[in-house]
Amino acid sequence: MPPRRRTVPVNPPELDLATIVANLQRQLLEQQLETTRLREQLARMNQRPQVNEVPLRDARVPPIPEVQPEVP
Repeated sequence: MPPRRRTVPVNPPELDLATIVANLQRQLLEQQLETTRLREQLARMNQRPQVNEVPLRDARVPPIPEVQPEVP
């Protein structure tokens, strides 16, 4: 297998300030929407009772009965 050639990073063409600002605003809006979506999802998860959750009063283990030795 031939050795991989190193790729030389290419500088992007110069962007005007308005394009840079528009890109940053779009990225910020996307992140805000994602943050809002994740917060809402977390709130829904916190409201929903967990399947494996047992109320504390029901979680106690019943006492194990003492085993009496068999008398022949």
